[in-house]
Amino acid sequence: MTILGSRRGSVEERGASGRALRLRFGGSRRVWGLSLGLAALSALAYWIVSSSIGPLTSPVRVPWWVLTPLFLLAEIFVVHVQLRRDAFSFSLSEIPLVLGLFFSPLPDLVVGQVLGAALALAIHRRQALVKLVFNLSHLALETIVAVAVVRSLGWTSPTEPSGWIAALAATLLASALADLAVYFAIGLADGTWRARILTEGLAFGKVSVLANTSLGLAAAVMLWRDPASVWLQAVPVVTVIVAYRAYTGQRRRREGLEALYGASRSVGRTVRLEEAVTTLLERTREMFRAELADVALFDPEDPERARAVGLGPGEEPAWTSVRLDPTRGVWARAVAEDRGVLLARPIENETLRDHFHSLGMRDIMVAPLHGEQGVIGVFRVANRLGEVGTFDEDDLKLFETLASHAGVALENARLVARLEESLEHLSELNRMKDDFISTVSHELRTPLTIVTTSVQGLRRGILDEEQQRTFLEAAARGSERLGHLIEQLLIVSLIESGPPAVQLEPVALAPVVARVVEELEARTTGHELVQELAPSLPEVRSDEGKVHQILSNLVENAMKYSPVRTAVRIGAARESGGVILSVTDEGEGVPPDHRDRIFERFYQVDSSSTRRVGGTGLGLYISRSLAEELGGRLWLERSGPGGSEFRLFLPIARPQGADAPDERRVAAG
Repeated sequence: MTILGSRRGSVEERGASGRALRLRFGGSRRVWGLSLGLAALSALAYWIVSSSIGPLTSPVRVPWWVLTPLFLLAEIFVVHVQLRRDAFSFSLSEIPLVLGLFFSPLPDLVVGQVLGAALALAIHRRQALVKLVFNLSHLALETIVAVAVVRSLGWTSPTEPSGWIAALAATLLASALADLAVYFAIGLADGTWRARILTEGLAFGKVSVLANTSLGLAAAVMLWRDPASVWLQAVPVVTVIVAYRAYTGQRRRREGLEALYGASRSVGRTVRLEEAVTTLLERTREMFRAELADVALFDPEDPERARAVGLGPGEEPAWTSVRLDPTRGVWARAVAEDRGVLLARPIENETLRDHFHSLGMRDIMVAPLHGEQGVIGVFRVANRLGEVGTFDEDDLKLFETLASHAGVALENARLVARLEESLEHLSELNRMKDDFISTVSHELRTPLTIVTTSVQGLRRGILDEEQQRTFLEAAARGSERLGHLIEQLLIVSLIESGPPAVQLEPVALAPVVARVVEELEARTTGHELVQELAPSLPEVRSDEGKVHQILSNLVENAMKYSPVRTAVRIGAARESGGVILSVTDEGEGVPPDHRDRIFERFYQVDSSSTRRVGGTGLGLYISRSLAEELGGRLWLERSGPGGSEFRLFLPIARPQGADAPDERRVAAG
């Protein structure tokens, strides 16, 4: 919640919506208590002052209905100055206040001040009730204190130095009371007690109080001596307003350029995309005094999809994937027209207003982000903090300039990220190849040693018949293992050089499963191979040899990574558009951080030289590649301490014009 004073020395606290819940239920109650306390103190002060002051002796009386429009105009034509993170609002209310001190009874002055301010704050500013009550309470107290100061100093008239000193003392003291009231309101609202509010920013406010009081004294002198000449004072008053606004405009433009330079430099010096975007969002919120800022970067391969990240008070940036409709939305308009879009508060279009209000946005600016190849994303900033203004055309021009600078910087950061990702991928690939060469060397050396040892033993001719049979069987197993390794390497080479040749024909799966079970049962070391085939399985249009190879790889893999005397189940069931074969083991399962990579070539969960089981890390890679060439799909359905389940989908008929099945037909989880 923000506290906004409406007259001299008022302060607009920088947004803290990250603490909105605490402020709503805690801070507002404390501000209500402060407001009611100020109102009670005002009533007490009014009773004391009204009973102790004498009647006016001025030649002219200014009634409350004349003061009311003067205070109303003073509160409407307010000057706003941004100093660092705080916005200060200054009005010309000292002018009607000085006139009231010399020419109006206390009741008329209080009524004119409170009523004029109430109309301006409630109708023009549309302040919330708690802020309105707070502002009116401290304004009433300041007015009564100003009257007490002037009367206690024994003023005579505005034409004498004693009257000037009394008026200056009264307005300065009233301004100090306003500063203290706003300071305590901010502190009670959000628990932030910043003494800098009372020193740095409000020093400028005291200068404006002295200037405005001097104008008020000049008007009072003219009204005292020649009431008809008071209208001449309108010229310097208007001149002061124009001068204030010209000064603040120039200051704002200068600070905008400084902020633009600082933001562009900060983003440009950051080469990592996430850091660059976070820096951009932080500097943008500060630069435009906004509550929210976000960026959406288009996916180069899919312009309707983007990576988006937003930043609000007290939030940590988090990237999300979003889908954007290229024909709808303010962002689409900004991209199509290649320029920024401004929706100032209140948003005139009812549909847009309701839409953005549902997103918690009151006003918004949107600009395209440009790269070398065109628009790479969109940039938004929303919710100008405070009630004294909204985004304007100057803000939009500055925002478009910032977006133009930021677009190039973000594209460079994204290119750097891609280069780093490619380098990391190549490094990982080289590491995997090195591991693969080491693994293959080990895998080839073991069966070759067995074959060599067996042949040398047979050549000696000193073995009996049983020993010869043992050596021959060992040589046969080693030769078979060598052949299997060489076959895997040849298949990988064929896959890398181009799609392997497949012979599509009707294939009955039950005989293929039975043949795989029969072949592997002869080599099993205590595993039970269980067939769980659904009755009346349809034939699939596939390559029988490739299906046999995939299934053999999966069953061998299950046997390799599950304990002996456990079951490996081979299942088959019809699914919409095809058949799903499943291989389930009772092993330890694949660790979660490895599940996305087990189908990569050369990859092994345990690639160390001391691994428990052998292998080259090519079986699953070959199986998935062959499955895709058959128009099917292979995936890990589940894995955990109870075992793993791999599934193979084979279509009944190969899809037309596609290399892979429609994933909607596959319950891939």
